[in-house]
Amino acid sequence: MYRRLDTGIALVVRVQPGASVEGIAGLQPMPDDDVALRIRVRAQPEQGKANRAVTAVLAKAFGVPRSAVTVTRGGGGRTKTVEIAGDPTMLESAVEALVNRFRQEGQRHES
Repeated sequence: MYRRLDTGIALVVRVQPGASVEGIAGLQPMPDDDVALRIRVRAQPEQGKANRAVTAVLAKAFGVPRSAVTVTRGGGGRTKTVEIAGDPTMLESAVEALVNRFRQEGQRHES
């Protein structure tokens, strides 16, 4: 789901563009037996609009500036790798807290 970097973390997300509500919607099982954060955005996947919306959702959720969030893989697909710059320990703790919350709540949450 994520890996630690010297400058922050790299996080795998699965995006649902054209959603009626924006936010982190839960965990998405992946084919490699891992999970990704499921992100819903209102923007359509055209001209980078959905990618910009994803960076905004993640920046808000992790309390970092939008400039600290970069889509590094999968810019044209629904499964993306996103790098979030910041204190790696703090960012790892935030990811683990989200994962635990979704697992405890049965994934019924929008943030």
